[in-house]
Amino acid sequence: ENMGDEIFAKIRASFEASMATSSSWINKSDGYYVEQRNRVLGG
Repeated sequence: ENMGDEIFAKIRASFEASMATSSSWINKSDGYYVEQRNRVLGG
């Protein structure tokens, strides 16, 4: 609905890029944590 507004579209694109980057980092971080937890606890 608001994508016709240039500022809205720019902010939305920035938000979506930030969310994708954050999601990627969280997946990596969680993966390393689980790997180490399983190594230490023998799970």
